[in-house]
Amino acid sequence: MPDVNDAGDPRGLTSADHLDVLARSLADTGWSSAPRYDRVPALMHVFARDMPGFGESVRVTAGADGTPWFLSSTGDLLAPCHDPASATTKIAALLAPLLAVVRPQSNS
Repeated sequence: MPDVNDAGDPRGLTSADHLDVLARSLADTGWSSAPRYDRVPALMHVFARDMPGFGESVRVTAGADGTPWFLSSTGDLLAPCHDPASATTKIAALLAPLLAVVRPQSNS
């Protein structure tokens, strides 16, 4: 799938613009993110605050009809960029079970 470049969105939004909107949606639900916009393609690392070294990289790609989509590091289309809430839900569903395995357990 082709990457969305600065001219790939009909509204003129860049991949970084879309990822910034996703970052706000993720933050609202307790996830952290770190932009990696100096790379090609632009990426955003998504992680739990207490485990910054473990997470998911998300980028923007053009869907079959040219609509920008969020894409996981495994190549799965998460949601169209106009629906960051759905992408947030899918990222959480991907990461939560993995974090449950790797996160240190408390000895209470």
